[in-house]
Amino acid sequence: LIVSDPYIDIYEFQKHSTRGAKSILDKTGQTESGTDWNYATQWSFHPKETISFLFPYHYGLQNFPTRDLKSAAYWGYMPFTQSTHYLGLVAIIFAILGALLKKPDKDSLFFWITTILVLVTGFGSFFPILFKPFFSIFPFFSKFRIPSMIYVLLAVTIPILAAFGFDSFMERVHEKDSFKKVLYVAGGIAGLSVLFLMIGESVFSFSVAKDARYSPAILSQLQKVRFELFQKGLLLALAVSLGSLGLVWGIIQKKINKEIFGFLIISLAVFDLWIVNVEFLHLKPSKNMDTLFQEDLIVKYLKNDKDHFRIFPADELNSNKYSYWNIESIGGYRPIKLRNYQDLMDAKGFSRPQVLDMLNVKYVLTRKKINNPDFIGLKDVPGVFQNINVLPKAWIVGNVKSVETQRESLMETLLNGFDPSNTAIIYKYQGEPLKGMASGQVDVISRSENKINIMSQSETGGLLVLSEIYYKPGWRAYVNGEETPVYQTNHILRSIYVPSGEHQIEFRYDDSSWKQTRILSRVSFLAILFGFGFILWKEKEN
Repeated sequence: LIVSDPYIDIYEFQKHSTRGAKSILDKTGQTESGTDWNYATQWSFHPKETISFLFPYHYGLQNFPTRDLKSAAYWGYMPFTQSTHYLGLVAIIFAILGALLKKPDKDSLFFWITTILVLVTGFGSFFPILFKPFFSIFPFFSKFRIPSMIYVLLAVTIPILAAFGFDSFMERVHEKDSFKKVLYVAGGIAGLSVLFLMIGESVFSFSVAKDARYSPAILSQLQKVRFELFQKGLLLALAVSLGSLGLVWGIIQKKINKEIFGFLIISLAVFDLWIVNVEFLHLKPSKNMDTLFQEDLIVKYLKNDKDHFRIFPADELNSNKYSYWNIESIGGYRPIKLRNYQDLMDAKGFSRPQVLDMLNVKYVLTRKKINNPDFIGLKDVPGVFQNINVLPKAWIVGNVKSVETQRESLMETLLNGFDPSNTAIIYKYQGEPLKGMASGQVDVISRSENKINIMSQSETGGLLVLSEIYYKPGWRAYVNGEETPVYQTNHILRSIYVPSGEHQIEFRYDDSSWKQTRILSRVSFLAILFGFGFILWKEKEN
């Protein structure tokens, strides 16, 4: 309840996104829940990779500071991996030790069961006994593609179990079988480390099927890098396990007291995690962002154009760099898009000139040649083509074609004969009948993230089309202060009916649900504070 305020909008948004709405182009039915099974389980954790909880570099790693051979060092079962779920060998040793020294009580049993359930769930497609029903039944579970992400919970359960184990050991530190059980755990890990150091190169291949893309010479070097990392992990495990064993022997033999033992165990755990952490974090000093984003001739030209327009970076569609200069683009990388927009992209809508026109694309950026005469290359700015038919941010049309399905909406928009400058494709239009001919002037007065103010002047009236994304749950429209229906237009845009004459129009995002849940969030937070205060007061009373 405390964090309910952001989730109410997220819950609503996902219903219309690529993670919650079915694609009208999908004939397999796999996107009905938002993501298909193969997509959702790409980062499933193979049971064999659990060995990395003991030896963090067993399957290599990827996040090196330079893009060389070492960047391909990961050879596990996921598409690629930049980190490890390593929790520290000291925590693993004491968690297991606790279960051996003392029969688990209710608290320990709860955390052990949770740990096992989390571990099995993270196996995803490799062992779907839990992930499959969760994927099919639980809300939001099918919206992500990283089953192993659930292992963040292990960073909670394992340290707690380790703390229980540490307490159990300290209570039984001088019992005869305590050292024997520590020897079983820490000594077993040390023995396994030595065994792998001796025979690991002959047992493990250090390669996977996807390595076929490398030449034999490169693959040989890559396997060498992976083997070196493998050995490094074994040496680290050997040092930590023997170090733990030595400290336990020291306290049993009364060479060190309990306080020093606790301090040294914590130091060993921190040292272990620090060694692994250094491999994955290559922190650099902060730099002036201006030095990372240097303006070139294209950017300078686009910044000098003060009109409302967008660009189509055809050669680097997934780049977000133009947002640094506040240059609007129809591309860029977004992990979750509205389903209508994704379907337009998947249907190759950006290759249709009328789609670029209605998306307010004034410039196409490409090093290739464009044969369409409506796109004129700028002589002084190579790589930029100007669209002479670009439509403004908002315009008025007099013709409407109403369609009954989302598929019709998309297909009609993609037809070569469709002209968005005088006709609008509307999904289930129920507004005022139009005269067929329309004229008028539309001026954008102001724009912000959640509000757009427009002035409309028209002798005929008609449908005002705004080149902004259609999103029904949030956006509202007002003509002279009175709310008016917003229509899904040309599949991804929005429009409203405007009568003849001069009118003030406002598009405003409705955040009332967020404001209401924000109150719920604050009340919940205060209630919990009050509850804690009451508990402390009662404890003092007792």
